[in-house]
Parts: sequence; C-alpha cells; structure tokens
Amino acid sequence: NRKIVIERQNVGSEIKVGAGGGSIWKTALESIHEGKAHLIWTGKNNIGSYSTVIADTRTCFNVAPESSIVMGHWYSYGDRIGMSRRAAVDRVNASYKAEYGSRYYDAMADLIDPELWSVPELAPFKIGYTAADKEWLAMGLPPRSIVGTDNMHLNALGNTVMAHGIHRFLTGSAGLY
Repeated sequence: NRKIVIERQNVGSEIKVGAGGGSIWKTALESIHEGKAHLIWTGKNNIGSYSTVIADTRTCFNVAPESSIVMGHWYSYGDRIGMSRRAAVDRVNASYKAEYGSRYYDAMADLIDPELWSVPELAPFKIGYTAADKEWLAMGLPPRSIVGTDNMHLNALGNTVMAHGIHRFLTGSAGLY
C-alpha cells in the first residue's frame, strides 16, 4: 500500500505535511537523479493497446517533464512494411512526436542513419553494406547486422548506434543538455 516510515536524522524545525507541491517527498535515488536526463521508452510490448501506451508514457513523462525525453519505437521484424503492427508503431510515434515535440527522440531515424553507422567505433563493421542489411532496409527495418538473433532487440552494434544517436540528440542543435 506504499506505506513508508520517515525518521528524522537531524534535529530541526517541524515540517508541515499537507497537500500540494511542497508536500512531495523524494527518495535518495530521486534526489541523485534530479536534473539528469530521463529517457522514457515504454509501450513496445503492448503497442497494440494505444491508449494504455500513451497514458503510461504521459504518466512517466509528467514526473520530471523538464528533464525527460520520450523515445520513439523502432521497427523490428514483426513491424516490417505491410504488417499490421507497423501501423500501431506509427500511430504511437506520431502521437509522441505531436505531444513531446523537441523532447521526442526518433530512434528509428537514428538506426537507419549512415552517419551513425560510420562513427569510429562502428565503421569497421560496414553496417548497411551487406545483402542482408540492404534487404532489411528495403523492408523498412534497421540493417540486419544491428538487430539481435531474435529479430526483436538490438544487438551490441545496434545499442552502440543508439547510444551515439542519443548522445547526438542530447548535445546537438536541440541543446537539451
């Protein structure tokens, strides 16, 4: 029931607890992370439940809107062109973009960005050049070489592309951090 015990560690004046923003208690973990970027990525597993995904994302974002980023969903193999799940991904991403504007991170755009495939850590892997990579790109997917064997999750190369994309997003022209 979310019951907690609060024990005073330092003697001080009485603290009045009531309604409103002045009565919000923060955990030590919340205090440590206050002001840092919060990347919110929710809803891919239940992408077909649009209203739930949108509501859950909004709830997370509203905890710290000044420091939160909403990450869009990328297309996995089950979301290729012509598949019904693709429309659900598009609908959620369009809503995210409309609602969060400059705080929306387009993950799919970065996963198919050749500039990110050629950063020094990734250039030796020749992402985007193999027949399998080209086939996946033609299906509207990220290159095959950056997706795990389950066809649903990024592998180490994909996570590296994503990390560079997020870094560019946070430090680039948007100037968020």
